[in-house]
Amino acid sequence: MPSDATPISFDQVAAAAQSLQQAGAKVTTLTVREKLGRGSFSTIKKFIDQWRQAGALEVSTSSGEVPPQLETLWLAAQRAAEERLSREREALETLAGELESRLAQMEGTVQDATRARQHAEDRIRDKDAELARLSSLLQATTARADRTDANLKAAQLSHDAALLENRNLIDRLADTLQRIEGDMKPLSGVLSDFRHDVANLSGEIKAIPARWAEGIEQLRNDIVRQHSTMREDVVQAIAVPLTGIKAALDELGRRTTLQHRSAIRQRQRGVRR
Repeated sequence: MPSDATPISFDQVAAAAQSLQQAGAKVTTLTVREKLGRGSFSTIKKFIDQWRQAGALEVSTSSGEVPPQLETLWLAAQRAAEERLSREREALETLAGELESRLAQMEGTVQDATRARQHAEDRIRDKDAELARLSSLLQATTARADRTDANLKAAQLSHDAALLENRNLIDRLADTLQRIEGDMKPLSGVLSDFRHDVANLSGEIKAIPARWAEGIEQLRNDIVRQHSTMREDVVQAIAVPLTGIKAALDELGRRTTLQHRSAIRQRQRGVRR
């Protein structure tokens, strides 16, 4: 099949017009264009005019001489035919121009539609790619949400278990505290007595230095009195006969011992108080 880019020739237009004429169809620029399926209207019209002129020349040549009595009628018929042919040619040219203009508009519309379709297809491909990306992102987000939900459920279970364990521990601690409080009640009296004893002992301990000082002072006074008594006894003993010296010394020793023991017992009683 000839390419649409190859210009049509006169022979192609003439063959199409001859075929239409033999089939009893009207030969026009539009019917020839539909028969050929391609070609511009102006070119087809030009070749149709050439084909018609060639056909009229053949008819004129083959008809021979016109009888004189018919010459006027023939000339009138020929002029009428030429005028009609001229009007038809003008109408066809006008129609061909309109059709060619419409065809150009249609071709422009088709080109615009083709570009629009291409643009739409490009946008559809972009949308498909974006949809695929969003679908993948949605799947990943859904997977992350599922994992997060599972982690939250696991964390909730762990929290509930820990809370239950803490509650049980608190209950056990409360029971233990109650037992301790029960055990401490009997000890509270003992503790109070102990604290009282400690307070008393503390007072006694604080009073010990004063008692010791008092005992020591009393012991010193007793020793001083004993020395004084002993001095007096010695003086008196010197005055007695020698025969009484031994008895006086023995008595002095006995009295000194008794006084010493008495002082020690008094000091011990003071410490105990």
